[in-house]
Parts: sequence; structure tokens; C-alpha cells
Amino acid sequence: MGNDDIIVYDGIAHLKIIDACCPQQILGIMQWIMEGNKGLVYVRIMRTGAAVIYPRDYKFEFGKGTYLANPAGAQAYIVSSGHGVYEALSAAKLLTDKGIKAGVVDMPSYDEELAVELHDSGKKIIIPEQNNGYLMSCFRKTLFSKKNLKAENIIPVNLLDKDGKPRFLHSATYEELLETNALSPEQIVEKVIQVLKT
Repeated sequence: MGNDDIIVYDGIAHLKIIDACCPQQILGIMQWIMEGNKGLVYVRIMRTGAAVIYPRDYKFEFGKGTYLANPAGAQAYIVSSGHGVYEALSAAKLLTDKGIKAGVVDMPSYDEELAVELHDSGKKIIIPEQNNGYLMSCFRKTLFSKKNLKAENIIPVNLLDKDGKPRFLHSATYEELLETNALSPEQIVEKVIQVLKT
């Protein structure tokens, strides 16, 4: 497997990738699919229980992310999807306790317009993903396709190794996998603090 193949999930023409973060969101995604004519859709569902984030009237829209926290004067943004959204929200709360304001964005499917908006904020964007960096690969494509976009403010935390190659994970509890891969709320907090110092 070449380096270019590791995170190109959309290598299948017109495949729509969705990473659900809460039960209500899953219902919204299923409703969206049942409306028909969506083409080939891949939905990633969480492997552990999850609290409800979205309201009952939530409507899923492919290609649209959502600010779950967007405090005035945010110093950084944490962008995630799937169960990683819960760790991002917990990290944002821990950061608030330390006097650092962080926004949280749920991006179940890639939202290029929101990605550019986040980039244009000039803030650090941390992308903790419980996969091999799908959102980061999408951000990277946006950076390469548009002029004058800077990559230094976009910091990935995912399951790729130091050489950018995918790893096969050992079996473990959810919490152990978070810790092993620097994806726990506390580790995300450490990453945010670290990048804000640079």
C-alpha cells in the first residue's frame, strides 16, 4: 500500500463518507439516506455507547459541519467526528478550566466551506481523529487546491505512524486505545496547549 493510498477513502468514485457522533445524528443520517438518490454511502458508527448531542429535530446535511462550541475569542478549534467529538467536547471543557477558550466542530462529512472559514480565522486547528486521518486528508486537498492557504495552523492527531503510514491496532478497551493513540481529552488538552505556545 503506497502512502497516497492510506487515507483516500473516496478513491471509489462518488463515495460519500460519514462518521456519526451521536444516536440522534445517526437517525438524521438514516432519514437523509432514505430520502433516496444519495449514491454510494459509507457510514461509520461508533463502537461504544454515546450520549445524545443533537436535538430530535436534527436534519443531517451532507458536506456540512456544525459548531458545537464557538466561544467568543476562541484561541483554537478542535475538529473531529464520530466518537472523537465527545473527547473534543471534554477537552474544550478542561481547557476552559485552564482559562483557554477552544471551539469544537463536528464534521461528520467534510465541509470545505467551514474548513476554509476555520483556516481564515487564523486560529490553530487541531484535528483529533479515531481513524487514519480522513478529515486531515480532506483539509490537505483543500489547502492544495486553493491558493494562499497555510498548513502550519492545521495540526493532525490520528492513527497514522510517524511516517504517515497506517497502523494496525491491538485489541484493547476504548479508554486504552484513546490513551495509546494520544486521543484522550487530557492528551488533546496537552496538544492544544503545546500548539498555542508555538
